[in-house]
Amino acid sequence: KQMYDNNEDFLILDGRNEYEARIGRFKNAVIPDIEHFRDFPTWFEKNKDIFKNKKIVTYCTGGIRCEKLSAYLIEQGVENVYQLHGGIHRYSDEVSGENFEGEMYVFDGRVHVPVNFVNPSICSECVYCNKKIARYKNCTNCRCNKQIILCEQCENKNKGLCNDCIKSGY
Repeated sequence: KQMYDNNEDFLILDGRNEYEARIGRFKNAVIPDIEHFRDFPTWFEKNKDIFKNKKIVTYCTGGIRCEKLSAYLIEQGVENVYQLHGGIHRYSDEVSGENFEGEMYVFDGRVHVPVNFVNPSICSECVYCNKKIARYKNCTNCRCNKQIILCEQCENKNKGLCNDCIKSGY
C-alpha cells in the first residue's frame, strides 16, 4: 500500500492463474496469461525483459504461490523482488483492500469475495455483453463446466452455456 501511496515505480505481478485474476487484481498488475502456475516459467522466458531494472512485488491469494514465484524470480536473476506476505486475503484484512480492483477468487462455494472496502470497483465483464459484473457461473453443459463471467440476462438468453458450447451446437 505504501508503494502505491508514494507513487513508486514498481511492477506488481499476479502469481495466480488467469481465471482468478479475471474477476479481481491489483491496480496496474501484470497478469501472466497462464492457465496453471506450472506454466509460469514458459511465460517468464517470453516476457523477462519487463523485469529488468524494476522493483517487483508478487502477490497471490493467501501467500503460498507468491513465495514460490518470488523464489523462482530470484533464481532467474531478477533483483529487487518483494512479495505481499499473507496474500490478498491479509491485505484486505489489514488495509481494507485499497488498490485492489474487483473481487478475490476463492476455492470454495462462494467463488469470489469482496476485498476492497475503501473504493470498491468491478473489473470483470460478462463474456457476452461486456457488462461490468462480478458473477462467475459454470457452463451448464456438465461435460464442459467451464467457469465464465456471466450476467443474468445473458445466462438466460444463452441457457447458461459458454461460447464454446454454443459454437459446437450443444
